[in-house]
Amino acid sequence: MWDELVCPVDHGNFASYGSWLSCKKCGRGVPIIEGIPQFLPVDDDPHWREQQKLRALEIRASRDCDFDRSSMLRKLARQLERRLASHLKIMPDSRIVQVGVREEGIIHHLRGGICYAVDPLAGEMAAAETLRIGRVRWVAARGEELPFVDRSVDLILLDETLAHAESPQAVLRAASRCLKDTGLLLLTCPIEPSPTLSLLHQLASGMRHAARLVRGRVALHSFTARALVRLTRLAGFRRTKSWWGHRRRDGLFHLEEGRFLSSLRGGFGVMLAQPQRSPTPRLLRFGRRPTRTATPRRLESRAA
Repeated sequence: MWDELVCPVDHGNFASYGSWLSCKKCGRGVPIIEGIPQFLPVDDDPHWREQQKLRALEIRASRDCDFDRSSMLRKLARQLERRLASHLKIMPDSRIVQVGVREEGIIHHLRGGICYAVDPLAGEMAAAETLRIGRVRWVAARGEELPFVDRSVDLILLDETLAHAESPQAVLRAASRCLKDTGLLLLTCPIEPSPTLSLLHQLASGMRHAARLVRGRVALHSFTARALVRLTRLAGFRRTKSWWGHRRRDGLFHLEEGRFLSSLRGGFGVMLAQPQRSPTPRLLRFGRRPTRTATPRRLESRAA
């Protein structure tokens, strides 16, 4: 069942022993608790643990809202499937991974494929019996250390994940390692206005309003459109398609296939990217030039 998983330290394959997975290279043991492999170490960074506790409180608060989250995610999955149709065909054996899932995600409503949901809080949410299992396999791991075989995943979903990740560039590099050469990265992220427009907006609306927005922000990172494109390029991705627009109250995207300049106003962005592999260096073989035997030049004496 867990053949697609590898050790995040040395990428070695696992051997199953009851409720444990043991790496065949380094011998690292990964316990399977309530059907979920736990890749998180016990002695984690306390700052990171504190951020995850705040995120757990945010998940519980969003669950207590009045809107139907399942219906919203179902509509959102259909919207993204239409945008993926011309770039990737999801087959029954396609491997799909979503990183950063809040109890229930887009991956639960995608039609077809072998689906994995990766989240650091998967163990805690399973203990609280709030996970939606279904055909989705849950893995408790960080997005910076995806435990999947190199070039084995067809589609990776990052639905507003980079804003909450500890290291967004490490998450993108791990996704680039796991994706196939023809695989796709589907990235959704809130877009901040350009610095110039943001400064003008703060001066127009007042610094008090801007300070309230900063204090109320829960995300760790924020990106402008230009910074997001540059971050994906540095992580080894090539942008295939991008849409910029807004996210409505019902959770759906109102996106336009517009110009990049329209994203400078901020809002929301959806990007499709492919891993850009560096070509393997080829050894050039040069033929040996035939050696010519030097013939002694005839010295001619000039008559005086």
